[in-house]
Amino acid sequence: AAHIEELGALDRRAEAEDALDRLRIDHKRAGSNRWSLSAVRRGEAALTTNHEAAVTALDDAADALRGLGAPFELALVLLTRGERLRALGRTAEATRDLGEARSRFEHLAARPWADRAAALLGGDAAPAQAALASRLTDAELRVAMSVGSGVTNRQAADDLYLSVKTVDSHLQSIYRKLEIRSRSQLAALVAMQQAPGPL
Repeated sequence: AAHIEELGALDRRAEAEDALDRLRIDHKRAGSNRWSLSAVRRGEAALTTNHEAAVTALDDAADALRGLGAPFELALVLLTRGERLRALGRTAEATRDLGEARSRFEHLAARPWADRAAALLGGDAAPAQAALASRLTDAELRVAMSVGSGVTNRQAADDLYLSVKTVDSHLQSIYRKLEIRSRSQLAALVAMQQAPGPL
């Protein structure tokens, strides 16, 4: 997907289309798994000039990556989706995606990418260190976002392909790291994380 994005940026459209066709073939050969789906949808987003279509493709890519343990790739998708949302004038959604991308890049010590997200955010950004992604591991962040959105531990476990015991363990760690004591406090933090303003 990164190769297709780069070819597109260099205006080498025919080569990019060929690369995307090969990626689609590889995706089918791989049994249409989530990893290859995310790559195909990223490639498709890179080659469309229609921002709405790109956002839809990037939604699919992000959904496919969540839970796979691919934090850098997910951050790249969020960064690109944030850029496309900004082009559509959907500022609040763009700020949310760019802020999460920045936090994830900071957490991974991917400074050039974090700086790029910060530049796109401009004055809209809170310090990345204050965001949930910089305080929690990737697994904890997924559990926090799931449970904080109001689902039960069992539902979170099913959605994230984890055991309930693992979700419980992550919640203990999340509460300790965030210095909170209840699901309602976690829900409030998650709501603030998803809001366009600073956390």
